[in-house]
Amino acid sequence: MKSRVENLFNILCRGAEQISVEKFAEQHNVSSRTVYKDLSTLNQLLTSQGHASIQNARGVLTYEAPVEIEFSELVKKEDIFYIDPEMRRRVILNLVILWAREISISELQHAVGVSKNTIQRDLDEIKKNFTRSETCLDTTPFKGVSITGNEFKIRSLFAENLTKDWPYLYTFINEQESRQINQIKSLIDEISNCLQVEYSENAQQKLIAYMLVSVARFKENKQLCLPRNIDKEDLLGSPEYGAVNKCIEQLKGLYGQEITENELYFLSAKFRESTVVGMSDYISENWIKLRILVSEFIDKMDQLVTESNFSNDDKLFESILNHLRPAYWRAVSGEAIYNPLLDYVINEFEDLYRATTESISVLEKGLSISFSEDEIAFLTMFFMASQERTKKPIELRPKVIVVCHAGVATSEIVSSRLESKYEVSVLGTFGSNEAQKWLESHSVDFVVSTFPFTSKNVKVVEVSPQFDLRDQRKIENVLRVSERIISPDEIMSIISQTIVLSKSDEEILKRKLEEYLGFLPKQDKEERYFPMLEEVLTEDLVETHYCAKDSDDAVREAGRLLVKKGVAKEEYIEAMIENVRINGTYIVIAPGIAMPHARPEEGALGIGFSLITLEQPVNFGHPKNDPVQLVVALCAIDHQTHLNALADLAELLSDEENVQKILKADKAAEVIAITSRR
Repeated sequence: MKSRVENLFNILCRGAEQISVEKFAEQHNVSSRTVYKDLSTLNQLLTSQGHASIQNARGVLTYEAPVEIEFSELVKKEDIFYIDPEMRRRVILNLVILWAREISISELQHAVGVSKNTIQRDLDEIKKNFTRSETCLDTTPFKGVSITGNEFKIRSLFAENLTKDWPYLYTFINEQESRQINQIKSLIDEISNCLQVEYSENAQQKLIAYMLVSVARFKENKQLCLPRNIDKEDLLGSPEYGAVNKCIEQLKGLYGQEITENELYFLSAKFRESTVVGMSDYISENWIKLRILVSEFIDKMDQLVTESNFSNDDKLFESILNHLRPAYWRAVSGEAIYNPLLDYVINEFEDLYRATTESISVLEKGLSISFSEDEIAFLTMFFMASQERTKKPIELRPKVIVVCHAGVATSEIVSSRLESKYEVSVLGTFGSNEAQKWLESHSVDFVVSTFPFTSKNVKVVEVSPQFDLRDQRKIENVLRVSERIISPDEIMSIISQTIVLSKSDEEILKRKLEEYLGFLPKQDKEERYFPMLEEVLTEDLVETHYCAKDSDDAVREAGRLLVKKGVAKEEYIEAMIENVRINGTYIVIAPGIAMPHARPEEGALGIGFSLITLEQPVNFGHPKNDPVQLVVALCAIDHQTHLNALADLAELLSDEENVQKILKADKAAEVIAITSRR
């Protein structure tokens, strides 16, 4: 939580808004006298760096012109620790955790620059928060301060505190810790490349915090025991464990010695819980179940929110699906996530938040977990973004991208508001690293970022996640609206005069034009058809007792059936095989069952399922579910229209008796007879 002084700075000096002393006092539950003290402190900070003072006209505070600097740039180490006692206490506690030994009062004095009495009072306040906790802050006369108790809880506490105070990190860490952070950043980059994902800025910060404290306390022989809710067996087969294990030599260098299995499991779990802003065709545990639950969740929202059409927003579906995996693992492990926009979402979008809170039961019951208020607010933000996207028809507009450090939900809010309020087309939302790479091969008119971001070739406009009036003025200053309107239909008309395209190629080209130009395809619910399994798994899509040489051969044969049926192109087969190479572990969705697939744009022509049983099982690389004897290939044209069929299939394959009957069947007709019985 930000200090009152920082909040006052953001309202007056950054936001260029006016506020009364009385109102600010009421918002922060303090007296007017306290606000005037905060005002005096802030004016001293401003004038010390050559900025104008805040004006006070009969209790109404104003600032002459907005400043472009962040609060963290305004204050010095001694200033911030003086004006924000809550932060100072977090820093004291984190130093005790990080140094992992008894620390003297004088060491803490030197670190935060306050008196011995202040340190002592801070320690007393910190101790109060440890009541009924699994950790304890110990103070021993003539020795110092240390923390004892549950090692897992201690590390989680460190990470939570550090991410709150990230802008001030380098004010209290030493040179050695600074070098370690650089090593950790390189490791995170390597692991994310291996996983083909990009973590949000906030997630990266938390990963750095966990690895930093893990190294420090491991070196001091602080042994880690994993909580019961972290399943080692599940982790062992996860892509995160595989990626972390690939970097074992670099980890040994960081830790200075061999590291234990528990430490590997700990790090793998933290990567699995981290929010992702960019990913390839990533497959997760129970992905069939997740897709179905997300669809039911969105349908429930459609019932509760009037004049909504969430069910036809493919971007909404995919965004929630991508968010759900780390959210699920955070809930399982008890990992807290902080949503800085929680109060904003609850207050400004009360009805939507209430609907999300009611609808979330679909996910909670289906996954046997409970979501926190912060997590529910993130999910609400996806629906906020969806509503913004449908407010206004999208024309050909100046092209922008959004760069965000807080995660997908926040970036989508910003991008949707941009498209709703201004004549712009948002081509994508990215984390910082992903954005830099994307800009190397793409051009935009400008970049909108929620944190300091630089680009050599394009203008960057920095805005807040709330996208307030000050941010809107920034956009208006750089925006140059083109009045020319071009539609995909016009372009297709021109193309058809010179080139003859098949119906399927025409549809694919039109979809790509719509994406490139910033158009959203308008689909009414009644126009979309969601076929059942018996409609997309027919006798000519079944083969029994196929003698596969290996997993590639099995996938290729299943793909051949899809191509022969006309629901996929030849290139779809190779795309499936490549997907298996990348995500082979989770292609194997259950013991003995694999479900290869590829992206719709990689050669899908329609919706279809092919099913083959193998004469001899083959290995796909899953630690628990190998070998595979049943392969079901999926071909879909979007993220939703196949979900009814997928739900039928999931129900069918959840019954082991059905699986055994399918494996024993000698003819395709026998398999169809089994799959049709529901």
